[in-house]
Amino acid sequence: MSPILTIDVDRPCTTQSVKSEYSNWRVDSFYAPSFRENANRELNRLAALKSNWDGYGASEIDPSAIGRARAFVQSLPANLAPSPLVVPLPDGGLQFEWHKGSKILELEVEGDNIHYLKWHPDAQIKEEATFPIVEIEKAVSLIRWFTGTVANV
Repeated sequence: MSPILTIDVDRPCTTQSVKSEYSNWRVDSFYAPSFRENANRELNRLAALKSNWDGYGASEIDPSAIGRARAFVQSLPANLAPSPLVVPLPDGGLQFEWHKGSKILELEVEGDNIHYLKWHPDAQIKEEATFPIVEIEKAVSLIRWFTGTVANV
């Protein structure tokens, strides 16, 4: 088995430079070292949204959801994954999203819980459930499923 190489997507590189420098390595996943900073920057942006930000009467993002989301992001291990999309929801909530082709992971902050959608139609995977926001290992295992660093959750 080849050693595993994780590539920083925030640093430019080409497939050719990876092949020439690490010819005996296989690329396992990508992560963003600035994951926390990127997520917090997006949370700041969402915190500034006013009511009706979508033009259809959406609520402003609940400040307590922003706070829980910040604490959640800080509790995740460094170098876990690429930066997620941080998406506002019309009801004042927010969610973290990762997309890769048809593979999707969504983690929605709902009070003291995370509601998740794990979806990959090509592999016939569709799973939706809720877990306490403090169960960081569950979140980590879902994110690792998305990045491909574990076979299944």
